[in-house]
Amino acid sequence: MKKLTIIFFFILANILGSKPAYATNSDQYLLSQAYFEDKSNSLSISQIEQKEFIPYQGALTGGYKTGTFWLKLKIAASTQPLILKIRPVFIEEIELFDSALPQQKPLVGNKYPLKASDIEAVSYNFELVSRPADRDIYLRIKSVRSYLVNAEVMPLAQYQKKDRQELLVYAAYSTLTLLIALWLLVSWVLHRELVLGIFAAQQIFAFLHTSLHGGIFKILFDDYFDPIRMNSFFSFLVVTYPFFGILANKFLLREYGLKRSFNSVFNLLLFFSALVITLNFLTNQPLTFNLNSLLVFITILFFLIASLFGVDIHQSTLKADALPINVLRIFYIFNLTLWTLAIFPLQGWLPGGELALHSLHIYSMVSGLVFFFLLQYRAKALLKIESSRAIALKSEADHERQQREEQSMLLAMLSHEIKTPLSVLKLVVDEKVSGSDLEGHANRAVNNIDFIIERCLQLGKIDAKSMQVHKITFRIDEFINSIISEFKTKNHTSLTYHDNPIVHTDQDILRIIVSNILENAIKYSPKESQIYIETRNQNVNGASGVQIQFINDVGSMGAPDPEHVFKKYYRNSSATKISGSGLGLYLVYELIQLIGGLVSYQYQHQKVIFKLWIPC
Repeated sequence: MKKLTIIFFFILANILGSKPAYATNSDQYLLSQAYFEDKSNSLSISQIEQKEFIPYQGALTGGYKTGTFWLKLKIAASTQPLILKIRPVFIEEIELFDSALPQQKPLVGNKYPLKASDIEAVSYNFELVSRPADRDIYLRIKSVRSYLVNAEVMPLAQYQKKDRQELLVYAAYSTLTLLIALWLLVSWVLHRELVLGIFAAQQIFAFLHTSLHGGIFKILFDDYFDPIRMNSFFSFLVVTYPFFGILANKFLLREYGLKRSFNSVFNLLLFFSALVITLNFLTNQPLTFNLNSLLVFITILFFLIASLFGVDIHQSTLKADALPINVLRIFYIFNLTLWTLAIFPLQGWLPGGELALHSLHIYSMVSGLVFFFLLQYRAKALLKIESSRAIALKSEADHERQQREEQSMLLAMLSHEIKTPLSVLKLVVDEKVSGSDLEGHANRAVNNIDFIIERCLQLGKIDAKSMQVHKITFRIDEFINSIISEFKTKNHTSLTYHDNPIVHTDQDILRIIVSNILENAIKYSPKESQIYIETRNQNVNGASGVQIQFINDVGSMGAPDPEHVFKKYYRNSSATKISGSGLGLYLVYELIQLIGGLVSYQYQHQKVIFKLWIPC
């Protein structure tokens, strides 16, 4: 960043150091200037010579007009050829009428190649022959952009020197805007932050606009691109640049809690900007560029108003802390002042001099540079905020992990301490109530407590991510038969095995999964009803595996809710009378993913269907 700052100030020093290039002594050869506006766009030179011209000094500021401007220049007597220099380069068409010339000069302007001028240079020019007496010459100027025109007359040596200095200034303008654009682009690539990305795109447009407006592109690519196409591209840049500016500032102010009504105004400005872009493609008339210029002024003014009255700091995001809103307001005031100074000569509201010719470049360079540093400050502040958040989140995660570990240790300890007396209690129950009506109830109560403890232990292992997978190869039919025998439900279970169901997975984890589904089917299906289990080989997404399907009738408790069936602690509202923890199907969902399998649930035709898929 420090190196880039040094480069910026070096370029600024070059620009300021080249100030003598703007100091002109063309008054020695250009004795007077006057203009006439041909609103009909049809007058000939003979008709123009009869018109009354309006005198002016410095640069002509005719604003955005649909007519043609004629300039009447009085050239002083000279013993050497002189060069008539005309700026800025966005003037589209210039025609010279000089009675001293043996033949008419070619047209020059942004729609014509550089070689149309007598000297290939940054500015348009005509060579004027020497004459022993003063004379009047006429320029016919036609442009769809602002009629900001500056004419100078000087000897060839002086013209060449000034052209070199001017080229250096415009190159500095372009270099500066390019460096800003590249730095913002790199920042966006590194951070992938939306506001930075939009401002980077806007600055790329600023670089292209500056290079075309200053004539750098025309010098470099005049032999490769058609001047008319290049002129059309320049027009496109002029009217598109505001769209990105509006979009970028809209997203920036949204970070500060932009109010809905002001957000709607931003959308309206974007609509008008898109309309101006469309008008440029359809008409390419002065009205388009006049509207565009006024739109930019209104937009920049609205930026300031929105920052003052259109944000709710209480609704702002964390990103707003990176760049204080008051700093942004100061920038908007500064930006509005710069654009006001730039637009007044373009609109013809103020007389213009040398500074007016560079007003757009100065605005683009200075505002871009200031906002660039603001965005860099914002990016650094965001990085600090994100780093602080990351540290806080890591600390919170570590604390949560520690809590889970402590809970898991406590649960394991309690489970161990409970299971020992529970085993003793089961022995006593078997001894004391054996053969009585209470035996079944007592054993079920003890088994329910034991089952809940087992599920809590399994849940603790999942939460602590301490459950290891140890895969072995085994037959699925033998495996399911062994589980059914444990549940003692063989008479109520229908088994169908297709193919040769062999799997390669963790047997203990799969036992927990199948046991939970089977236990769920037994508990919630009608008594003495059949539970259907079917296995078959099945490929999923190109991977081979075995599908196990469990089907049972819906009991009096109803069917599980498909949206909540695999959630932790979920139980059907009608199932509260039956002992359970709400963890069984949650464990199924978590454990099947641990071994790379899939589980799904369906309820159709009064049947509850669970499907497991285990990779081979």
